[in-house]
Amino acid sequence: MYFEQFYLTCLAHASYMIGSEGEAAVVDPQRDVDIYLKAADEQNLKITHILETHLHADFVSGHKELAARTGAKIYIGARAEATFPHVRLTDGFELQMGAVRIRALETPGHTSESVCLVITDGDNSAQPCAVLTGDTLFIGDVGRPDLSRTHTPRELAGLLYDSLHQKLMALPDAVMVYPAHGAGSLCGRAMRAERSSTIGTERLTNYALQIRSREEFIAQLTANLPTRPEYFLEDAEINRSGAATLTELPPLPEIEENLEKLRRDRERLGAVNLRAEEELREVEVQHTSLTTERDDLVEAIKRLRQGIQSLNREARERLLTSFETVNNHFKRLFVELFGGGEAALHLIESDDPLEAGLEIIAKPPGKKPQTLSLLSGGEQALTALALIFAVFLTNPSPICVLDEVDAPLDDHNVERFCDLLHEMTSSTETRFIIITHNPITMARMNRLFGVTMAERGVSQLVSVDLEDAVKILDQNVA
Repeated sequence: MYFEQFYLTCLAHASYMIGSEGEAAVVDPQRDVDIYLKAADEQNLKITHILETHLHADFVSGHKELAARTGAKIYIGARAEATFPHVRLTDGFELQMGAVRIRALETPGHTSESVCLVITDGDNSAQPCAVLTGDTLFIGDVGRPDLSRTHTPRELAGLLYDSLHQKLMALPDAVMVYPAHGAGSLCGRAMRAERSSTIGTERLTNYALQIRSREEFIAQLTANLPTRPEYFLEDAEINRSGAATLTELPPLPEIEENLEKLRRDRERLGAVNLRAEEELREVEVQHTSLTTERDDLVEAIKRLRQGIQSLNREARERLLTSFETVNNHFKRLFVELFGGGEAALHLIESDDPLEAGLEIIAKPPGKKPQTLSLLSGGEQALTALALIFAVFLTNPSPICVLDEVDAPLDDHNVERFCDLLHEMTSSTETRFIIITHNPITMARMNRLFGVTMAERGVSQLVSVDLEDAVKILDQNVA
């Protein structure tokens, strides 16, 4: 069996070529595939198989280029959803190449489609001699679990624990371990400098394999992960479809011209703001704060509007109820004051009682219905008194002061006013204070208050209880 590791120092990336009886397989090829073609030519091998352990995120793979130049088949994990022609690798899949047997193990964890390749050299032993672990198991470390669009880091870390303990640690201790990356790669965080190891060595020295609890493993693997470069996910998508072959790329002079143009564009942008990221965080904090305040304000406005609507609804109900009660009292009192006729209150100018105006329609005996402004002064006064007393009957108050309300009334209507006032005092708890110069009104009151000047410059308040005065008069007459 021919076996060679190709290590690209700038990417800390390891790829492999395995050969037997004139055939060769390349595992995880780098972008420049000439090194594999040269090695195959030197070993008199024909590259017939290209295997990917997963969709690489830190570099663009050369699998499609190598396949185009050799006619070899490409093999990749069944869950990769690759869009180029390929053979799907599933658990237990075997590839026989001369005396060499390559068996696939599905080992999700670093990515969902990750596989490891167990190598058996039939010329030497029926037992496996090596395993190409891709980014599942490194020397001294394991793959990071945060490079998936479809799985959370905790989900992948749990799958990685199962893959390590149920599949890789089930291999014999003597099996050689060949990962796809070495120290310096961002696909892990604690890799050692060696480029190969054994299952036994890793079982004893790899920190991740010392963690026995699955939950503790998940917790440690997902804590303090190094920052993931933004291009990782983009590279994975390029590798899912396969990068264009170098012959499909534009000519080198055109690429260099575009590169120079981009450099000039970059220079025109001016100096780089080194505080841009910090300023962005500050702006984001301010934006978040303002957004929260805006949302609070919008919610407060919403609640306020709901409260106003509720108050308006209750106010309309109360107003209509009170309006009907006042209207009924007004109709009755109008008839009593005028000795007949009819009157009514109407809400006008709006269907909303809170926005409507009030119109008083009165029809004294022998007249047509008309608005308050078309009535005579006395009729207006009596109508107004009917409305005032209607309000007091609906919502009585302890005291009511009436100032010269009887002034526009003739003697007959003053008598009606006094009769109504007597009825109001009998049916309500309200005490009426009448300011008047009308002797008829004064004669109908219970008590009189007046101001006299017995001596020049000295005013004196005089109070007379008419009921007591009548009693004294009756006693004197008797």
